[in-house]
Amino acid sequence: MTLFNYFKTNTKLIFHLLFCTYHFGVNNKFYSRNRSIFGKNFFYTLLNFKTHYKMMKLRSLIGFIPLDTTKKLFPTYTKKYKY
Repeated sequence: MTLFNYFKTNTKLIFHLLFCTYHFGVNNKFYSRNRSIFGKNFFYTLLNFKTHYKMMKLRSLIGFIPLDTTKKLFPTYTKKYKY
């Protein structure tokens, strides 16, 4: 799977993790009935966008996505933590 294909198939999930939406992008769906525990106020997410990006990288390493995909998405981050 190439990097472009990963972003193309998981756009909603990436948007959800970066902007901490309540319903959009949960489990890579357009709308989820259940609220996300990562959901936050939109203005809060704009102020902390850099922190959310770091947390998205960390979550990818602890098992939210497969390790092979994480190595392709964040190569310098995985080398830094010796994966």
